[in-house]
Amino acid sequence: DSQLRGAAYALGSSHPSPDAAQLLLARVGHEQHKGALIELALAVASRPEEQLEGSLLDWLTGPDPVLGAIAAEGLGTRPGTHVTEQLLSAFARFSGSEQVERRQAIVAAMKTMDTTTDEDRASFLSDPEAQVRMEAYAGFPGSDPDLLVPGPPQERDIPASDAALFGANRFRTASIETSRGT
Repeated sequence: DSQLRGAAYALGSSHPSPDAAQLLLARVGHEQHKGALIELALAVASRPEEQLEGSLLDWLTGPDPVLGAIAAEGLGTRPGTHVTEQLLSAFARFSGSEQVERRQAIVAAMKTMDTTTDEDRASFLSDPEAQVRMEAYAGFPGSDPDLLVPGPPQERDIPASDAALFGANRFRTASIETSRGT
């Protein structure tokens, strides 16, 4: 039963025994049910054992954006430049609106590390998705968010043909057709 397995995985996330980590790791390649797999990923991400890191890195770079986001959150608590490199690589690799949660979770994970550069943060702040930019705006240790916020729009010359659009006459009246008349 997938719900029972999901509940067992959730229990494994908080069980103090190191054997619980081994049991979760044994299920990583076998769980097929999406809901139970999410519970398994949440349990693995919440545990500190080093042996679980490989599974998190696989999910981070795997095809499923939900598992990728869960893995990013779990990796944010783990030290090491290799983790930072994997998070930054995944951020650059997974673009598009279907990957917003993964990129947002990567930014949140990077906030917990002291390895984020101003260039990395500027990349986060220039993401096309507002949720990712908002996550990147505040909360990085030792950085001033005002230094990375784009300045005011720059003035530019507008061609005469485009300027005519701004000078168009405004409509003073309008007619609306409805099923009951004008």
